[in-house]
Amino acid sequence: MALVAVLASVPLILGFLGPAHPFFDSFAHFRAQLGAVTLIAGLMSVFAARGASRFVGGLATIVAMAALWTVSPYVTTYGSTASAQPQTYTLLQMNVFHGANLDAALDRIRTVAPDIVTLEEVTETGAARFAEVRDLYPFQRLCKASGYSPGQAILSRHPFIGAPPICRPESGFLAQRIEIDGAELTLVAQHLSWPWPHGQWEVVDALAPTLGTLDWPVMIGGDFNAAPWSASVRRYAARSGTSPVGGIGPTWMHPKLLDTIPFWVGLPIDNVLVSRGIHVVSAGTEAPTESDHLPVVVRFTIDNSFALGQSLTERARRCAANANAC
Repeated sequence: MALVAVLASVPLILGFLGPAHPFFDSFAHFRAQLGAVTLIAGLMSVFAARGASRFVGGLATIVAMAALWTVSPYVTTYGSTASAQPQTYTLLQMNVFHGANLDAALDRIRTVAPDIVTLEEVTETGAARFAEVRDLYPFQRLCKASGYSPGQAILSRHPFIGAPPICRPESGFLAQRIEIDGAELTLVAQHLSWPWPHGQWEVVDALAPTLGTLDWPVMIGGDFNAAPWSASVRRYAARSGTSPVGGIGPTWMHPKLLDTIPFWVGLPIDNVLVSRGIHVVSAGTEAPTESDHLPVVVRFTIDNSFALGQSLTERARRCAANANAC
């Protein structure tokens, strides 16, 4: 068991070097799973082994506990009573899987009855299916490249306002300004590419100028193909002036393993990020659809006193000119 603990702890530790290079960040996405294996193997070595193996097991246990502490805010659920806050709104985030039957996804939308929906892997056929709920969500936007390739969509009970949407199909990015009961919100649907050796970091860097000019408050729902504690998501959050929402938990499982392995063993790669001006009341997942991703539900309130139209770039400029404006 000491050998297992060592073998699991090596990639676990390498994941903490993620800010240095995307190669290391690829290990970070598996921190929860690697931490659990290291912890179990380490404890077994402590109680069953002797001598050096016992010492190694103790060190591995300490490393595992420290690593799991960093992921605990994101893999454990939390929430408060939404009924105590009448101005609570709901976001439903779903990667609907471009080849899946959408009946269950549409049923989930009707059941959850969110105010706004962010969707990924939406094809033209999928967009036509989501038009079936236009009576509930009269404001709908699709951003996709030409042809069969899937894209991102936003569905809303509340009207679209302001400038035209920002559609970057090559970066899996769609942004739309929305008015909710007199408050304004920039809503983003995001689908990032896979981690290294694919171009996840390159996409994040290419989006940096756009992310910095989004008017706050901002709410981003998407399939990031990255864990919320990863350097990739942290880079994205820093560029958009947002923070990952905790308490969602694992959301993805490989399609071939869906019938044999529970989702709680999966990866937490479907994330919601929020800026100042948005208070998260609760976060979690819903029952699965035909997708390999679980639906994510976040309930939130909007601070109406928050300065509208202030982007991260504008705030930095004001801070540079006058520290009292920060």
